[in-house]
Amino acid sequence: MQPVPVEDVATCFVKSLTKPAAINQSFDLCGHDVLSFNEILDAILQVTGRSRLKLHLPMNLARIQATMLEFIFTRLLGEPPPLNRDQLIMLGEDNMGNPQPADDLFGLKPIPFNEGIARYLKP
Repeated sequence: MQPVPVEDVATCFVKSLTKPAAINQSFDLCGHDVLSFNEILDAILQVTGRSRLKLHLPMNLARIQATMLEFIFTRLLGEPPPLNRDQLIMLGEDNMGNPQPADDLFGLKPIPFNEGIARYLKP
């Protein structure tokens, strides 16, 4: 994954309204750091001063869990489930992009993920 600050996404959206070079173009709005889910979770835990045991479920078991959560939360509790089958599909897909064209056109100044998540999560 390549997490991107929400502020950068908002900046690109606003600036794309006035930049002729953005017309009929699409941009990969992604960060420069390529991270695994575990690396993202580890960074969040470090910034918040927490530790958690991480259990890795086989995908087949995760699909069963997601199906059960969808049923329980949607039908019985009337709320969205914390995990659903679509999220599992997205985890298995390529999430890589080239951030450079958006950085160049919209004047983004990328920061490392660890620095950004520390700013976002620390009070």
